[in-house]
Amino acid sequence: MKRYPDCEREYENCSVCPLSSYNRDCHNNPISNLAYYRGVTGLSQSQLAEKAGISTRTLQDYEQGRKPLDRAAAATVKRLAKALGVSVEDLI
Repeated sequence: MKRYPDCEREYENCSVCPLSSYNRDCHNNPISNLAYYRGVTGLSQSQLAEKAGISTRTLQDYEQGRKPLDRAAAATVKRLAKALGVSVEDLI
């Protein structure tokens, strides 16, 4: 899904856009650490959700800031970190 109407990238995923830099998208807006590391690993939201044992909707809520990841259950954050191969501190 395109985040910006002017995006010309065929894969339409801002978290893996080569114009992005650490925690910023191609329009220089911040993205969550969770979305950034998911993009780095090349996992889709559904793949990461399955590996971490959470719903795709919940993962989307964390990535988009509708649910703060720092208030999630510790076990959930640990599973996400393990699935991404990063530390809990990297995500929060």
